Amino acid sequence: MQRNDLLWVEKYRPKKIEDIIGNEEAKATFIEWLKSKRRSKKAILLYGPPGVGKTALVNAAAKEFGFTIIEMNASDTRSEKAINSVAKPATSYVALDNFSNQNQTKGKGNLLFLDEVDGIAGNEDRGGVGAIIKIVEEARTPIIMAANDPEVEKLRPLKKVCLLVRFQQIRIPLVIALLQRICLLEHVKAE
Repeated sequence: MQRNDLLWVEKYRPKKIEDIIGNEEAKATFIEWLKSKRRSKKAILLYGPPGVGKTALVNAAAKEFGFTIIEMNASDTRSEKAINSVAKPATSYVALDNFSNQNQTKGKGNLLFLDEVDGIAGNEDRGGVGAIIKIVEEARTPIIMAANDPEVEKLRPLKKVCLLVRFQQIRIPLVIALLQRICLLEHVKAE
C-alpha cells in the first residue's frame, strides 16, 4: 500500500515525540523518566481518557531512543503464566538484535509495554497484577503501562510500584490546528 492510499489516521500517526499534540507536562515527565539512568520507580503508568496520545507517545519515544517494544494489550490473556512467558524474558535480557552485526545502530534494549492494563479482569487474567508487580521488582528494563481508568480496584497494588502520569483530554484548539494542517497537506478545503 502506497503512502497516498493509507487512511489519514495511519498516514498522520505521530512518528516523533514532537508530533504528539497536547499533554506537554505529561510528555516531559515521561521522557525525563525514560531517559533517566536512576529511576525512582522502575515502572510508569500513563493514564487518561482514550485517544490522548499515551500509546502513540510510547511508540514514538521507543523509536527515537532506540528501544525495542515488547507489547501486551487487553486482547492478550494476562494471566500470571502468560505475563511471565512474555514479560520475564523481555525485562531480563538485552535485545538479541544488539548482538547482530547487521544492526549498525546499537539499541538500548527492550522496553515492556502493557497497554490497557486496566482491562485485567476475570478468571483468565488471574494472578496477572501480582505477576506484573514481581516483574517490576526484578526488571532490568523500563516497564511502561497505560490505562484509561487507574481507579480500577485491581490496579491499587500496581499503582504503588509505578510513577503515575496523568494525561488530559486534548484541548479543542490544538485538535483543530492539527486537522487544518492535515487538510492543507491533503488539499482539502474545510470550514
